[in-house]
Amino acid sequence: MKTIQTISKIISKYLPLWIVLLSIIAYVIPGGEVALSITMATLDTFISPVLTPVLLQTFAGRFIPIEFWPLFLNIMYIVFFPLISGLLIQWKFQQQVEKFKPYTSVLSQLALFLVILSVISNAQQALSENLSVLPLVFVAVTLQVSIPMGAGYFISRWLGVPERNARAILFHTGICNTALAATLAMEHFGSLAAVPAVANMVMNLTIGALMASLFENKFRLAGESRSKMQKKMQKGV
Repeated sequence: MKTIQTISKIISKYLPLWIVLLSIIAYVIPGGEVALSITMATLDTFISPVLTPVLLQTFAGRFIPIEFWPLFLNIMYIVFFPLISGLLIQWKFQQQVEKFKPYTSVLSQLALFLVILSVISNAQQALSENLSVLPLVFVAVTLQVSIPMGAGYFISRWLGVPERNARAILFHTGICNTALAATLAMEHFGSLAAVPAVANMVMNLTIGALMASLFENKFRLAGESRSKMQKKMQKGV
C-alpha cells in the first residue's frame, strides 16, 4: 500500500500540466480557434504562480492558513518549468516532436487516468468518510464548469466575437487544470481538499466532451449545408 501511495504521489506531481493543456486543445479543435486557446492558456500559465496564492489568501485565508511562497514555488515547479522545458524541446528537436505528436492524445488520456487513480488512492479514506457530501460536491462543480462555459460563449457572441473565438473562450473558461488543483490540494491542505478537484475532473471531461461533440456536429452540419447550397447554385448555373 505504501508503495502504491508513493507511486501515486510521483505520478500526480509530474503529470498534471500536459494533460489539461492537451485536453483543452483537443476540445477546441471542433470548430474552435486553437491559436486563441493556446494564447489564453499561455497567459494563464505565466500569471498563475502569482495569482493563485494571492486569490487563495484573499478568499480562503481567513478559514485556513495559506503560505504564499511554498505555494508559489510549487506551482512554478509543477507548471512553469515543465512548460519552458517543453518549448525548448519543441524548438530544438522539431522533427522528433512532429513524429511524437500523433500519440499525444492517447498519452494525455492515459496520463489523466493515472492522475485520477493517484488522487483517489490518496483520498480513499477521506472519500469513504465523507460519502454523504459527494452529491453536493458534484452539483457545485457542475455549476462551476457549466456557468463559466455558458457565460464565456454567450457574452462573447453578444459582444460580436466570431464563432470560432467564442468556442475557444467557452472551453477555456470552463475547462480548468483540475489535475494541478488536486496535486496542490493534497500537498498543501490534505487529501480531503482534493475531493472536489477529482469531482471537477469528471465533470470537466464529461461536459467538455459533450460540448465538443455538439460543436463538432454543428460545425459538420453547417459545412454540409454550405456544400449542398453550392452544388444547387452550380446546377442552377
